[in-house]
Amino acid sequence: MAKRLSAKGKKVPAYWSVSGYNNWRECAYRYMLQKVWKFKSPAHPAMERGIRIHKLFEELLKGNVTGMPDELVKLKKEILNLKKHGGNPEEPWTLTKDLQHTYPTDWNGAWLRAKLDAHHYWEDEAELLIVDLKTGRLKITQSQMDLYAAMSPFYYPDAEDITVELWFSDHGEIESRHYTPKECKSLWKRWVKRSSDMLEDRKFLASPEKSKCDRCPMKSNKKLEDGRAGPCHEWKKAA
Repeated sequence: MAKRLSAKGKKVPAYWSVSGYNNWRECAYRYMLQKVWKFKSPAHPAMERGIRIHKLFEELLKGNVTGMPDELVKLKKEILNLKKHGGNPEEPWTLTKDLQHTYPTDWNGAWLRAKLDAHHYWEDEAELLIVDLKTGRLKITQSQMDLYAAMSPFYYPDAEDITVELWFSDHGEIESRHYTPKECKSLWKRWVKRSSDMLEDRKFLASPEKSKCDRCPMKSNKKLEDGRAGPCHEWKKAA
């Protein structure tokens, strides 16, 4: 059996994101293979489609696309309303460890990275709307909604009503949740604890489970981007 890789001698990321945290929580060993050892899986057609639709959404809000693309027509009403109010597309939110704003490519100072598909702040009403566009299956990502809300006071400290919505382009469905500043503060404390657990991990234990391992891009009977076999052999324990 192939030797199990470790993080010893490798540079471990000192930053995090909600997707990185979710990957680490699901299988810390897979997270290490991808983020520490830098193994890359081939691009998936669904991911490529999602990137294309997100780009259409961005250009539509910027006014660079005329008409309503077929891929977004089920959200036509919501998109036109957001565009009417001047919704801001594709904005990165990046914080340092001492909670100052920085830029995504600040590889030395960035501690938390997030990217909003769209948002708008109604200053007169102190209302903030954050939109995350979802392509593909109808899956509620509560952790992502909660983190966006928890970060919002660092960008809009005067917001009294924070709404985070998931817009499902293939279904025309909207998942919406409202947050108060008090809730955001409580969520932030929770996320600080979670991120500390992740960033301090050096064991990166595998969590072999058939349903997860079958779809894992690091599985050793799959091919990586450069043609090599996937480096993870732990999945056999879940077979």
